Amino acid sequence: MHCLRHYTATAAQQVQIYVSLAAEPATLGGVARVIEESQLSGKYQGVQGKSCIMIHFDVQLFAEAAKRPDRRSPALTSALLKKLIHGAIKGRGASPNSKVGPDHYDKPLDGDFIFLNDGGRNVADILMSPFKTKDAKGAALAHYLDVSEITLCLSQDSLPLL
Repeated sequence: MHCLRHYTATAAQQVQIYVSLAAEPATLGGVARVIEESQLSGKYQGVQGKSCIMIHFDVQLFAEAAKRPDRRSPALTSALLKKLIHGAIKGRGASPNSKVGPDHYDKPLDGDFIFLNDGGRNVADILMSPFKTKDAKGAALAHYLDVSEITLCLSQDSLPLL
């Protein structure tokens, strides 16, 4: 029983230190402002090979369906994901991709990594949409991006319970 109280108190302390909640802003600029005013601002930089800053988006966790949230996740749109991802990249201090437009932030800072979790849903095209640019050949991923697909399988027994 003592261990459970200790782990619960430690978890609560970590949440108080490292987690802050904000209402979702309506615009990309609003998302960027939330990031700029938080601990996630560009003042913290990842160093390749030593440390990194992770920007994480999980389809299973991004919202809750209005009806039957236990059974159905809400629809994810390219526009919503672009607002969130580009806003986070901008808020971290990156520059826009001037070849595409003033609000196209598809290149994270050096040392920043973006992890997009599809949660087992067939949404790969939507998850990659914030990083696609259009040219004469159509939509293509920016040449400087390194994209990896990872399949992660965990057993419930491998996860610690608090």
